[in-house]
Amino acid sequence: MYETSPSATRPRDDLLGAYCALDTNSAGLIADQVLPPFQVAQEDGMYSVIPREAYLQRVDTKRAIGAPAASSDWSPDSDTFSLANYAFKSPAFERAAKIYGSFMRVQDIEARRCALKIALDREIDTAAAVFNTTTFGTNNVNTFTIAGGSEWDVSTGAGKPVTDIMTARTMHVENGFGEPNALIISFYLLARLGLCTQIRDFLGDQVDQPGLLPLPTLQGIFGLEKIIVAKGIYNSARAGQTPVWSRIWSNDYAMVCRIEDSDDIETPQLGRTLRLMDKEPTLESYVIPDPKGEMVVADDIAAPKLMKTPAGVLIRNTAA
Repeated sequence: MYETSPSATRPRDDLLGAYCALDTNSAGLIADQVLPPFQVAQEDGMYSVIPREAYLQRVDTKRAIGAPAASSDWSPDSDTFSLANYAFKSPAFERAAKIYGSFMRVQDIEARRCALKIALDREIDTAAAVFNTTTFGTNNVNTFTIAGGSEWDVSTGAGKPVTDIMTARTMHVENGFGEPNALIISFYLLARLGLCTQIRDFLGDQVDQPGLLPLPTLQGIFGLEKIIVAKGIYNSARAGQTPVWSRIWSNDYAMVCRIEDSDDIETPQLGRTLRLMDKEPTLESYVIPDPKGEMVVADDIAAPKLMKTPAGVLIRNTAA
């Protein structure tokens, strides 16, 4: 069995390209689409927050000659953040070079495997933060529940996703966030929207049988700029146990929200993936004697962070 603690590690900047080459889209991972990256200067701290009631408050900015400029009279608020250290190691065995042609290629592959493990863990953390019935737990303010029999996947076609999304839009605006721009939905639900009579009525003669509908078509129907589709799955069982496969983003929920990727973290938005400023993931390796090879170690510092009052409405009971 290979050693699990290093005797001497060495930096492996040559593996960073392989690590960063992981295609999260092909893996169905959406964390950075839902919470776009935002760089912070330190690993934990406090930042100022403009209350949403103040952000769009009407202020009379007209002034007389010689009068001072107007200003807001709201009291500043604050929130805190703390980054997490995601790390994973994976062995690259010299004998694998007989398959892949070179030991360097083997190490590149293990670097990508490390990247996938870390991305998967961060995806699960992000989904838990966003599809959260405690954070989004105030009925008819930032959440509501679809009545039984009207779920979006029922075979009768009785689901009314357009109505439900419009209800969420209205709540989003009335909660002071302005118009939402995104829908977060699982691939399972996306694939079943074509069952809904309400959707088919919008399409008319454009579709003659249920199927996977194009995202631009649904964006037009729902009036949203983005439809972010979650496809990721994971095994929650431990090694040696029967696999337990689950969707990372539950079919039981969908979310209408405001996603921003500007350099202003105080605008109304769902949240951000916080990353340490000018800090790339760290790759290292150390020799393992039996079987011969090197242990590739990846280290990344980041954290999903919802805003103090996140701009989103959680739709519950979307699947029967």
